[in-house]
Amino acid sequence: MTTALPTTDNPTTRTRRIGLEMFITTPAAAEEVLKWGFSETDYARMAELSARTGEGTITEAEQAELEQWAHLGTTLGILQSKARRVLRQSSPA
Repeated sequence: MTTALPTTDNPTTRTRRIGLEMFITTPAAAEEVLKWGFSETDYARMAELSARTGEGTITEAEQAELEQWAHLGTTLGILQSKARRVLRQSSPA
């Protein structure tokens, strides 16, 4: 099951709520981070913005929002990578 990230109107706010990877130090914390993901509404918004980019009808504000979504996705990927490393290191060899 994927846990949706907290809903706000601004993806940058979500990045701040995720926290720093330095807090992912236990297997329990790592497992929780691996549950994080985007909601269906988030994916729909990203798809809408991407479509507007392809059509050439995206506004500057929408382009900035799309870039924020991309940044958030990258941040989430980094945190989940850290979580997988913590789980690997905590499992017996």
